Amino acid sequence: MKSKIIIVLSLLLILLSGCKKEISNQNQISPSPTDNMVEEFTQKILVRSKAMVEETKEYIVAMDIPSITIPDGEEVQEEINQVILDLSSLSVEKFKEKVADLEEKVNQSYIGMDYEVTTEEYGFFSISLLINDYYGEDEVMTYRRSFNYHFGDLGELSLKDLLGEDYIMLLNNEIKTQIDLSPEMKSAVINRGFTGIDDNTRFYLKEGKLVVYFERKSIFNYDYGIPAFEIPTSIYNPYSLKN
Repeated sequence: MKSKIIIVLSLLLILLSGCKKEISNQNQISPSPTDNMVEEFTQKILVRSKAMVEETKEYIVAMDIPSITIPDGEEVQEEINQVILDLSSLSVEKFKEKVADLEEKVNQSYIGMDYEVTTEEYGFFSISLLINDYYGEDEVMTYRRSFNYHFGDLGELSLKDLLGEDYIMLLNNEIKTQIDLSPEMKSAVINRGFTGIDDNTRFYLKEGKLVVYFERKSIFNYDYGIPAFEIPTSIYNPYSLKN
């Protein structure tokens, strides 16, 4: 019994390292304690952290959910917050369903979420949700979900907005080139590897750069992590939108 407790505690320390969370038996969304409140001020936007926490004998939920305030932008603000809340709630719902279906529950399962504001410049705002889940197996899976907006006429951004009509060809060529030139990437390829992007390909903006990414284990093996490709300025220039 002691060994099982040690394993669970060790896992939680790894998953929650660098991010203070309080685990309680409440299944609700409530503001984090003041000393844990995350406030990120930008020119226009305030992002506060709210917590969704719950613990049972079978699982732990520790979701750090961003709530965004945009001065003079209530409509966009409500849209972003609702999408983030819906995704967070759906992730927890699916997690609990999977835990209930487990034939053998060796350790407590876990789902946690943090977030990262990656850019607020040139009129762009980009935020990513980082979700981890664990079901008593060897692997902790990590997922990134990003939301990208332009506070002008474009609203929520697409790759076509950023790169123009030829975005699929441009990105396919660039990503294939990056893989071919990287021994690390080439050695980590699994299944069919990279087969091309589509309208659902995810991306985020960071420090004026475009980053395109894919699900973990979709192109490379588990140890590689989430496949992410930084697009050079010769293809993407934040000063010039291609809409």
